[in-house]
Amino acid sequence: MAFTAVRLPALRSLIPTSSPLRTFSPSYAAPAHVSPQRSDMTARAASTDVPRVGVGVVCLRPSRLLQGSTEVLMIQRGKEPDKGRWSFPGGRLELGETIVGCAVREFKEETGLRLRCDTACVPAERSHEGVPVVVSNALHTPMAFSAADAVTRDNAGNVLFHYAIIEVAGVAEDPDAPVKASDDAADARWVDVSELDRMEFVLNTKTIAVEAVNRFEIR
Repeated sequence: MAFTAVRLPALRSLIPTSSPLRTFSPSYAAPAHVSPQRSDMTARAASTDVPRVGVGVVCLRPSRLLQGSTEVLMIQRGKEPDKGRWSFPGGRLELGETIVGCAVREFKEETGLRLRCDTACVPAERSHEGVPVVVSNALHTPMAFSAADAVTRDNAGNVLFHYAIIEVAGVAEDPDAPVKASDDAADARWVDVSELDRMEFVLNTKTIAVEAVNRFEIR
């Protein structure tokens, strides 16, 4: 079967000029439909009309202070949304990137540590072939185990940020290596799960951390 290529200008010529077209801008620019009256933050954040996919990394290790307890590596957000609050390292999933690949990349960028990944991560150029799911209760390889909604609105009800966040559990290659906060993280540190109530953290952070601790075997 033969297919005929149609150039974009030809498609536009088929649309009546009175049609209410909405133009989408790159992620680093404000969308064409954002009014000048909206705040700069709103204009920068609402760059598309679709939710984005984020990956959070719940990295665990045996507690260095309390016997039988578990610590989770937390970062203090340096940017909106939730600037100043504590959450998991992570960031936006890039086009063609696997979930585990994103977790490994973002974790390294924000903490300076490497996630243990015994199973070779599928490179982005081959991700379309399908990625086998690896189940590892001991987290020899990072494993997606939960998901959460993250929607931030302004006082008028306009959506500023909308992420569907996939939570990935993992362990560091060297859990005693020094943590170095960088990229979008203002600070980073290991926190015992029993101490989370004393911190100002992003919604659902404690629930997800406790779920990871109860689900995986960390030695």
